[in-house]
Amino acid sequence: MVSENVLKSGFEEFLTIAVFSEEKRLYRAAVSNYFKALAELCDLILLRTIKKVSSSHTDRFNLLREHKYEVFLIVDDLFKTYTSTYTQYASSNMCKRIKDGIKKVTKIEGFEQEFKTALEKI
Repeated sequence: MVSENVLKSGFEEFLTIAVFSEEKRLYRAAVSNYFKALAELCDLILLRTIKKVSSSHTDRFNLLREHKYEVFLIVDDLFKTYTSTYTQYASSNMCKRIKDGIKKVTKIEGFEQEFKTALEKI
């Protein structure tokens, strides 16, 4: 099973790449990596809550819907933004939406202090 440390470092790594990409105006890469950072947070939440992590987006959504509904609503909405970049250009506004979602989820789960340094980047 994946450890908390792997998920935490994954969150920080994806976030770093997202910030770099956004600074370079590579918005599709930024949106993708911001969402991947959010997915790592969700898996950390699930690991801490039910001692299980997801095996796919569908599994993650089902587990969040069942165990962390408020987080599920945020992530489900942002998934549409993320997947729209498969076939469309992305924008700085899309980056902002996902960054705001990351901030909301960290606040809901009380992760603000734990990820303070990483969150200051966004």
